[in-house]
Amino acid sequence: MLETNTYGEASVSEKKHETFKNVAIIGYNPIGVSIFENPGYLGMFGDDTVGFIRIQSEGVSEELPFTGKVLGSIENLAGLVEEHQIGRVVVAVDAFDVNRLHGIINACEKLGLEYRLVADVYDLEFGRALKSLFSGSGGGGFSIRRIVDILGAAFFLVVSLPLWLLISLFVKLESGGSILVSQRRVGMNGKSFRALKFRTVTADLKKFNELHFATDVRNLQTRFGRMLRSSGLDNLPLLLNILVGDMSFIGPSAERPYYHFRYRQEIPFYENRLKVRPGLVGYARSELSPGSSVEDIREKLKYDFYYVDHSHSPTLNVKILIKSVFASMMKKED
Repeated sequence: MLETNTYGEASVSEKKHETFKNVAIIGYNPIGVSIFENPGYLGMFGDDTVGFIRIQSEGVSEELPFTGKVLGSIENLAGLVEEHQIGRVVVAVDAFDVNRLHGIINACEKLGLEYRLVADVYDLEFGRALKSLFSGSGGGGFSIRRIVDILGAAFFLVVSLPLWLLISLFVKLESGGSILVSQRRVGMNGKSFRALKFRTVTADLKKFNELHFATDVRNLQTRFGRMLRSSGLDNLPLLLNILVGDMSFIGPSAERPYYHFRYRQEIPFYENRLKVRPGLVGYARSELSPGSSVEDIREKLKYDFYYVDHSHSPTLNVKILIKSVFASMMKKED
């Protein structure tokens, strides 16, 4: 259980509501209703939950079961605290809505009102991955999963050796230059590494390394490079990254530092996807279409969080592999 009183800066009222024992939930939404119906999430046994306090623009949704009384709106928080003898509030706000979250916490600070921001609240939508964000880095130990990665990568490296030789020959014949390219990626726990791929672009690697967007990369691709990209065979050298421990077969995508730092600034908890090794294939990529907007990334992040929480599930991993193989077979070049 996580309690915090560190968000934002606010003048704290000297008046404390220590004698008030009632509890209110700020947010009449699926998260708030789940907390109301399962008070054990917050250890609220013995406390009297008097109802919900609506957030700005939040009405009484017809889609939610009316399981508790809506006391009023957050704009009248001070009056509601006095009227209903509220001594504590539970903040049930979307974890991505940082501005609203900070505003609510500042309002509680000014009133001297005890509030709880509990990682379990967000587990209802994102899984235990968010809770682990506050309890240190994820483990990267020598597990059964790591053994499977090593054995699998070694096996595929051996059986694909003739293909490596053939691809290397065609890359050299078409455009000369290097056979492999490497680009910096952000891996587990934020550690950067060099991801290896067969070169699919012209030999002018300076231009390639300066690019951020896939559309720009396509403009530099050679004819054979486009074939490699469309088939996914350009990723074969990533088996070396799996072998040395930079990556796994299944996991969130390994982002370039450019995107990683951008998303960290714009999306709360983004870095928590780094609790596991990045993968050749992933849950978000097997379920969602490609997209680069912030909203697209937020949607993908939900799948990444879920995978972080269930990464040891054989059923989930098999599902991701099957869907990824099927998607690769159906893939057509843009």
